[in-house]
Amino acid sequence: MKVNIETIVIYHIKITKEIHMDNIRRLIDYFESGCKKETESYLGLELEHIITDKGTNLSVDYYGEYGVEKILEEMRPFFEDAVLSNGHLIGLESKDINISLEPGAQLEISISKQLYIKNIEKIYAKFLAVITPILDRWNYQLTYLGYHPRSKAEDRKLLPKDRYKYMDFHFQTAGTCGKNMMRGTAATQISIDYKDEKDFVFKYQAACILGPVFSLMTDNSPVFEGEIYPNHMLRQYIWKNVDLERPMLVPALLDRNFGFEEYAKFVYQIPQIIMIDEKNQVRYTRETAQEIYREKSLEEKDMELVLSMVFPDARLKTFLEIRVADSMPFPYVLSYAAFIKGLFRDTTQLKKLLRSFKIESVYDIEQAKVILSRQGYDGIIYGRKVTGIMQDCFQLAEDTLHPSEAGYLTELKELTEQRRTLAEIYKEKELCYAADRNEGN
Repeated sequence: MKVNIETIVIYHIKITKEIHMDNIRRLIDYFESGCKKETESYLGLELEHIITDKGTNLSVDYYGEYGVEKILEEMRPFFEDAVLSNGHLIGLESKDINISLEPGAQLEISISKQLYIKNIEKIYAKFLAVITPILDRWNYQLTYLGYHPRSKAEDRKLLPKDRYKYMDFHFQTAGTCGKNMMRGTAATQISIDYKDEKDFVFKYQAACILGPVFSLMTDNSPVFEGEIYPNHMLRQYIWKNVDLERPMLVPALLDRNFGFEEYAKFVYQIPQIIMIDEKNQVRYTRETAQEIYREKSLEEKDMELVLSMVFPDARLKTFLEIRVADSMPFPYVLSYAAFIKGLFRDTTQLKKLLRSFKIESVYDIEQAKVILSRQGYDGIIYGRKVTGIMQDCFQLAEDTLHPSEAGYLTELKELTEQRRTLAEIYKEKELCYAADRNEGN
């Protein structure tokens, strides 16, 4: 029997195309599974900390007799489960709170979705009650900054995790700041729900458009590689220069047909860095998800991996993750959480606010980042003064929040009314300290 090679090739192409379409559909179904019909506003919180030595202000390494791993071991009795990697403890889990570590040993606390801000506050207080005595005993402290206060990225060792090893290798050639992102940054991330695809589209677009504003008001990265950073929004600069193949904004963001399918296609065409092979082992790859899964249907674990390999300002999973804020002292974190909750609670009013903006393309959002990073509160974006935008946002949030939660807005609102950032306050203190030290000499 003669084999028709052309027929086989055509058949293979057809099957590959069908699998591709099916995988896009699976991603869409995954996003749709996150739709919440509840009208209440639940928030999830992830806050990253840098653990530093009180005496030297240097960041504490993961390894060693008094390293971050040992801190986790001290905390372990207070948690239900432990997470290990290559024989090392890298995480702790319980009902309301999980502890994990970023590549450079930044300690991240993840608080499960809560209906009330006060619940987030109570859960975090329990965390502090566990970790503070341990840190005090070793003369350590939790430092709330967006970047290491003194240590440099090149001096930081990576966690013993294959995923981070391959990411570190990849970013060495993908951009200029991959090492800084992995080893030095610390963020505050707020997660919100969406009711349906239409609700997702609006909230996602709004989060990205307002992202530069959020980034400025939460700017808490005064130092870069041991030197005072002269501009604003350092973390935005670092992320922009991590990997040019991973845009911080979805190119189709403002298209008329933007939705679950367009986001699925976006992540499906991004190089993955890591993949799980047939032996369930993590290995390095430069292939896109489309290439990796051209002959294989996506399972849920595959989708979770694919979605974690993109780092836009706002990321879609089965919830919407807003990623632009720096790590901040906890009163400011609660203030930011209340701000996000109030702002996105009434989409009708938020739509009215966004209609006052002059914005035509994703480029306008990118330009807003550049303007605010250089000009701060003097910046004019989308045809408006950024201070006016902030005032309108806070008013909207205050109007929609219950009075018991509106009070949480105070810290961040007062900071913006003073046209200041936490980073600027830190810089002023450092300059005063340096001046006093010079006088003493």
